[in-house]
Amino acid sequence: MSTPLASSGTTPTGEARPGPEASSGSAPTVHAWRVEVFRAPSQEDPEGRALSGALAEVGLTGCASLRVGKGYLLSPAYPREMVQAIAAELLADPVVDEARILAPGELPAKRAAHRVLVMPRPGVTDPVAQTVEALLIDTGRVPSEGTPGIATYRAFEFGESHGIERLLDASRRVLANETIELVRVDREDLPYGEGFPATPRGRVVVELCGADDDELQRISREGALSLTLDEMRAIREYFVALGREPSACELETLAQTWSEHCKHKTLCGIVEFEGPDGARERIDNLLKTTIARATHELDRDFCVSVFTDNAGIIEFDQGHDVAIKVETHNHPSAIDPYGGAGTGIGGVIRDILGVGLCAKPIANTDAFFVGPMDMSDADVPKG
Repeated sequence: MSTPLASSGTTPTGEARPGPEASSGSAPTVHAWRVEVFRAPSQEDPEGRALSGALAEVGLTGCASLRVGKGYLLSPAYPREMVQAIAAELLADPVVDEARILAPGELPAKRAAHRVLVMPRPGVTDPVAQTVEALLIDTGRVPSEGTPGIATYRAFEFGESHGIERLLDASRRVLANETIELVRVDREDLPYGEGFPATPRGRVVVELCGADDDELQRISREGALSLTLDEMRAIREYFVALGREPSACELETLAQTWSEHCKHKTLCGIVEFEGPDGARERIDNLLKTTIARATHELDRDFCVSVFTDNAGIIEFDQGHDVAIKVETHNHPSAIDPYGGAGTGIGGVIRDILGVGLCAKPIANTDAFFVGPMDMSDADVPKG
């Protein structure tokens, strides 16, 4: 997690964040070599065609001429001749692609009505960049000073004119994952070479004991703690009783252990439910009163261990039992579905290994559920 007192108005380097992600009329660019690889004009662009359909589904129609390219940033210390060789020999397929090379600080030629750039945020792992960087080092294609300095992005060129705000909204919904990616509409100022400040030494204290409700909510929000006001109050009162402030490590440990992902606060919490007829019902722990309750009441003989260990165990045949674990992924994993789902298989294998005296993983199952794809944003439940 990020440091709880990080400012929401700064970059990881502590600099002021750029303004709106759409163009404001200025034309800054990036101090690095750029290689952009697009399908040649004579070639169809199947990715662009598929994305134009996806954009139409969120209300941005008229994108039939959309072209999609891969962008690579390279150290400004490279000579032009080496950049040209890298583009031709490693990054582009001369049969179907065209490679555009932009010198450090150079703006691209006007080829489309709009350009949208999508790039991993500073600090987010860029596996394609890591692969290209390693390849360049292994083959001796390095600049005279420093490392290749590879970063990647994706470029989307729209031939048709669109409203900037509509284009930005559709890009955020279809072309990017804003949790881990930046979006630039008609802007070329991509972050390059931005590092993070040195990790502070020693104990980092969070001033919580004297914080009012507004300050508690700010600490939770800016620290990405996902703790409610009541939870923040409980933590504050605990440390008031101790007579000291919490450290950032202590606060983030509580946030992690109290998270929806680990504690399942929705499933295990108190739910006030009102039915269509207006009747109200209070449910204390949805998991225990439904699934767990039915299992305990039925009390089947084949159930060896349920809701007590890392996984459930049932009888299979004489001499063999089967351990089964299903792991849920909900908020805050829902912020980044790929990242949330990506942790699931490790957890369920771990819990099979950890049940009883250790079971042997033999098979994996997978179930993925989503809400109605045509549901409007206004109808999506909060959370």
